[in-house]
Amino acid sequence: MITKLMEGLPNQSMAQVPFDEAVAKYMAELPAWGGEANALAADVNAKQIQTTASAASATESVNAATEQVSAAQAARDAAVAARNAAQGFATDAQQAASGTVLIGTSTTSLVIGTGNKTLTTQSGKQYAANIFITAVSASDPTRFMTGTVASYVGTTLTIAVTAVGGNGDTKSDWNISVTGAPGAAGSAALTGNATGAINLLKGTAPAASATPDIWAAGGNRVPISFGTTITGFPAAPQAGAQRTLVATVAFSVTSSANLVIAAGSTTLAVGDELDVTAETPTLFKVWVRRASVASGVLTGDTLTTVRSLLTPDWLLCDGSAYLKTSYPALYAVIGNLLALQDAPAIVSLSAQPSGIAVSGDGNWVIIGLTTGAPSVRQRTGTTWTTSPYPNTMNSEGGITINPDGTLFCVSTVNNNEISFATRSGTTLTLVNPTGYTFVSGDAYPKFSPDGAKFFLRKAATPYFNAYSVSGTVFTKLPNPTVAAGSSAVVDGCFSADNKYLAIAHTDAPYLEVYKIEGTTLTKLAALDVSNVSATAKCTSVSLDAAGNTLVASLTKYPFALIYSRAGDVFSRMPELTPSLVGLPSELTSCSVTQDGNHIIATAAVEEPTYGTKYMNFFKKVGNVFTRTTTNIVMPVGAVRKHAMSTNGKLLLISGTFIGWAKAYEQSYDPTIQFGLPTINIGAPTFIKT
Repeated sequence: MITKLMEGLPNQSMAQVPFDEAVAKYMAELPAWGGEANALAADVNAKQIQTTASAASATESVNAATEQVSAAQAARDAAVAARNAAQGFATDAQQAASGTVLIGTSTTSLVIGTGNKTLTTQSGKQYAANIFITAVSASDPTRFMTGTVASYVGTTLTIAVTAVGGNGDTKSDWNISVTGAPGAAGSAALTGNATGAINLLKGTAPAASATPDIWAAGGNRVPISFGTTITGFPAAPQAGAQRTLVATVAFSVTSSANLVIAAGSTTLAVGDELDVTAETPTLFKVWVRRASVASGVLTGDTLTTVRSLLTPDWLLCDGSAYLKTSYPALYAVIGNLLALQDAPAIVSLSAQPSGIAVSGDGNWVIIGLTTGAPSVRQRTGTTWTTSPYPNTMNSEGGITINPDGTLFCVSTVNNNEISFATRSGTTLTLVNPTGYTFVSGDAYPKFSPDGAKFFLRKAATPYFNAYSVSGTVFTKLPNPTVAAGSSAVVDGCFSADNKYLAIAHTDAPYLEVYKIEGTTLTKLAALDVSNVSATAKCTSVSLDAAGNTLVASLTKYPFALIYSRAGDVFSRMPELTPSLVGLPSELTSCSVTQDGNHIIATAAVEEPTYGTKYMNFFKKVGNVFTRTTTNIVMPVGAVRKHAMSTNGKLLLISGTFIGWAKAYEQSYDPTIQFGLPTINIGAPTFIKT
């Protein structure tokens, strides 16, 4: 109907008649069309209501379906969580069954000790706070730390360590494991009577060290399989701890304040034993047992008998010399003896000698004279040949010669002059060393034993100079930050390693020592000069090769000041024995041999009451230098100065009379040999090797 109504609608293009007909037709059909339109609208409304209801029902269905999906997803998530938990429980059970959750490793480098120690390890371990745990070195199970877990976060584990093995050692290969609580402490002491044998465990040899850890050797009887000199031990577990050390190779032990050896420093042969007792954890007392000892006889003991002792462990005391390497234990006990004998005579001195110096090998000598040029002598076999010194100055201010006899230095105080001369063959030529310029007052020169250093007295602060020497090039070392004392310097000397320089003053402070490190001179602590006579004058100073012993001569009591060195501290030693207290004359010079075993002292007057002669020898016995005798023909006049070659082969002395100088030499080569004493008391005397 609606479509028919639209057919033939009137429009402006129609003629009047058709237009009127079309209008009449439209108006006639309009009511019917309106009814039809109303019915259609009602139908549309009804369908819309139905559609809306259907949509609401569909929405409800979708919502219900969504809720069902969410419920399914939640059920699925719960199932996954349950599965994961089950798998975790299974893994934990497997790890617990195998122990892996309770153990771990770490490469953190730690010093063994008590207190909190933090390591980096694996995560996921069952290291709960306050449980007991132990870290043990994989390479050395005797090194460990045990305690409780202080914290464990991620891969960081902190242990509150309460007990250790190998205190002070450093390890980085740790095996970590949970442990049980320590048991109750055992008895602090074993008491009662043993009803059977107690078998102690033999330990393993500790690593080579000057301070081997004998306490961690795993037993009481500890083999020593290295030749390193032992100077101490790590802290003992407690006072009273004991170990027996057995020498499987030869080695030495050095006595010190914390390592007290009953017989002093010594060398052990294979089979010898050391009994070590910790008086405190850091103070050790040591007793030596010799494998070759019979009936308490020790190396160095002597036996006088009419029987012939031909066994190799007893040697006849007849002055013979032996290689140090053949009898190291005996040499360690007696050292080098001064087995001196007359050397070829030095004659034809033109004036009274003032000083004397000798080359390191003993083949060149320079003798200072109070007037005229010094006398230079070369030894060839049994003959001394003169080589003229190219300057006529006297040598009252001191003389010196380098070790190979190629550079000489002469000083005179009166003429205020210093000269240097080089030697080529037998010819001496004056030379002006590069780097040195003479200043008025320079005197008392001294080369070091190796010729690499040079000392010179200065008249003004710092009162001395030290130089490094290469050929004829002298390089002055910087002045020390602390100058020497202002009292007149009269002598100086270097240790053979050039680490120490000792200086002698006529008056207080008498002696000073400087340490040389590179080009730096550091003044050491003041030396003990107590009990020195107020009128005493110091005349000379001497150091042994290692700088371990220092001796200085005085004109009055105590006549000699003697010191031993420990580190950089020089401590006063006992006086020469027997005491020279009351001696009216003076000691004109003193020196200590390069090995530190003897002191040689010369005197202006012989004093029979005190046993002093023009030349006196003292041997070190323990901590005391005791007068000893020699078989040499003593000089017959006052001795002013003396000098010994650094190889110990030649001793020269100069006297106070015109033309007087004398030479002595060792009867053996002290660089490789040592001599036995000559003992003749009516029957042969033997010494235990």
